[in-house]
Amino acid sequence: MDELHRAAESFALGELCPEDLPMLAAEALARGLDTPALLDLACRLDELLYRLAYLDEGLRPELAGLAGDLSLVLADLDGRYSDPAAVPDLLRRSCRNFLAGPPYARLFQPIVIETRSDQSI
Repeated sequence: MDELHRAAESFALGELCPEDLPMLAAEALARGLDTPALLDLACRLDELLYRLAYLDEGLRPELAGLAGDLSLVLADLDGRYSDPAAVPDLLRRSCRNFLAGPPYARLFQPIVIETRSDQSI
């Protein structure tokens, strides 16, 4: 928790950029801290992941997949598709997967739908 206090002080003094806050929140969540403010800040991590996935050096699909997983979790914050109590745990797992580094573990496996091109209508 001391690390978060130092980060808050640095932010208040203008020594820490607002763009750094989602990463700090992700690190805190991955360590097991769980507060509404940390969850709110970590929710902004998906924007950061998408920016990192589409840098000038080209697409980084491993980050795009991780960002997609996080977006799916965030899309369900109201609990429309799953148990609302599961969302913080999924968000925490997303943060841990990101911080663990490549190869990134996915929360959700993509579904591949194959179509036959020789079918006529």
